[in-house]
Amino acid sequence: MPEQQKSDIETKKLGSTKLYRQVREIMNAHYVLFKHDKSKPSRGIYEIYKSYDDGMIWGSPRYEVLGFFDNRKEAREAITLDKEGK
Repeated sequence: MPEQQKSDIETKKLGSTKLYRQVREIMNAHYVLFKHDKSKPSRGIYEIYKSYDDGMIWGSPRYEVLGFFDNRKEAREAITLDKEGK
């Protein structure tokens, strides 16, 4: 059996969920902290978004990017500092 067919069969055996988990382990996640426009208070002003795309360019008139962080805890701390005006 050719190597490509073996690889395809192994991938199918893993199933999409297991394969997805393996890919996520390889990719480095980072957290983007947004400060939304105050005109939509139902959503909240701050949002932490988990992203795997290092090349993504964030920007919109609806929000301000406050920073990029390695973990969610650092992003939460940045929210506290922003609220305190530091």
